[in-house]
Amino acid sequence: EKDAATLHELADEFKVSAERIRQLEAKALEKMRKVLGTPAALRAVRSLRSLPADAPRETLLPVRFRLR
Repeated sequence: EKDAATLHELADEFKVSAERIRQLEAKALEKMRKVLGTPAALRAVRSLRSLPADAPRETLLPVRFRLR
């Protein structure tokens, strides 16, 4: 497993400020909270727990979630 990168390492890699990386992370987490807070998303996540690890990708998320 790859080690987690720090804000400054990511900033250097993507040539932006560490503050911009922090802002992008916060925005992404907020979007995920909104999407995963819906009943349909919670059902989808719960159904993933019962699938075998080698299940075909198509069966993993039958519902597409739009992130905006």
